[in-house]
Amino acid sequence: MLTSGTPGLDGEGHLSQDFGVQAEQAWDNIVAVLATAGLAIGDIVRVTHFLTRREDLEAYRRICEKKLGSSTPVSTLVFVAGLPWPDMLIEIQVDAAAL
Repeated sequence: MLTSGTPGLDGEGHLSQDFGVQAEQAWDNIVAVLATAGLAIGDIVRVTHFLTRREDLEAYRRICEKKLGSSTPVSTLVFVAGLPWPDMLIEIQVDAAAL
């Protein structure tokens, strides 16, 4: 299963101004999409992380550790000048496969 970039929009389509809230929500959105395909975090084989601010890196590392647990997918993190919406601070893309 391949996902497109997943932002931290909540179920109402709102985007928090807080990076941590956006990152947690983006991961929650990914978990929900995986579940619809009968997959889970442990089935993720590759993650591409897009962040707009370097100062969010340490907080994001902690969030990833919490969300991924013992799962260790191949991972690439890229800092970008911007994302589709001006207030969007993070976007995550995952590839997952049931093995």
